Amino acid sequence: MRLTDGEIADAKRVDLRTFCERDGVTLRRESANEFSGNCPKCGGHDRLHVIHERGGDWRWFCRQCHEKWSDTPGYLVWRLGLSFPQAVIAVLDGAPAMPASAPRPVCDDKPARPFDPAYWTIARGRPLTAAALAYLEGRGIDTATAARWRLFSELAISVPDTEPKRHAEAIGMPWVDQTGQVIAVRYRFLARQGDYRITSRGSFTGHAHGWHAISGWAHGGGALIVCEGEINAMSIDQAAQAHSLRVDVLSLGSESQKMPAEVADAAKSYRRTVVWADRGGNAAAWAAAIDGATPIRSPKGLDANDLLQRGLLAAFLGRIIE
Repeated sequence: MRLTDGEIADAKRVDLRTFCERDGVTLRRESANEFSGNCPKCGGHDRLHVIHERGGDWRWFCRQCHEKWSDTPGYLVWRLGLSFPQAVIAVLDGAPAMPASAPRPVCDDKPARPFDPAYWTIARGRPLTAAALAYLEGRGIDTATAARWRLFSELAISVPDTEPKRHAEAIGMPWVDQTGQVIAVRYRFLARQGDYRITSRGSFTGHAHGWHAISGWAHGGGALIVCEGEINAMSIDQAAQAHSLRVDVLSLGSESQKMPAEVADAAKSYRRTVVWADRGGNAAAWAAAIDGATPIRSPKGLDANDLLQRGLLAAFLGRIIE
């Protein structure tokens, strides 16, 4: 079966969510073009990640059973055992028989809630509550770090996709761009809300978290660490500050985020750049976008915050930035 380049390109642009829906996957919106949901193969409730790239292609991976990024035809190869040419034809035909018997609908395609700068004027004045401080203490984050990263309490943030509407207390983590403007906020619930640990306001695509906490080691022989997760970034910053390590840190937030051009450009000024992810495949893919970057994966599955809580983070940082 011989396919044209045009047929392959067209198949990669077919909306993957259509096939996920038939396969019993419920996708939740994480950002304007990013979704997560249950994996139809291994059963993890938030392991399947789907993104719609700016060029129009759809991509996906499962954190447990398919760590390598794939495309819409690749999904049918994975689920139906088709050859790649067969999958392309099936995607273009639009009606393969999926194995799921009770499909659940994906979330609606409403746009991401825009970020209103006026909201930050109000939110930044909200001090962390006793419950929020206790949560951070349990994660090993001290009050100086919380202030440095501009954390605040949100007492009534909506839990996504709940009817009737439910609210819960969360910690707000503002994302600040290179000009100093707050462009989005990620919220971490103090207690897990069903399938949700986090929710958000605004769009994170193409940006990194942590520009406001950069210490200025780019031209001082320092190192840049690029990591997953806001709390991991705070943990690295706290350990570096406490032990006088010449380290700056930026977070990509979600593991499905692509390496932003602004980070790759900033990395050129550092003596060394380390890209740290829980999974080696993610670290390697991100590091490939930065000349000379070194990919590392979390040792024994311990991320930066895990190491901070165990008192091991500073020594680990010292080794990886040498």
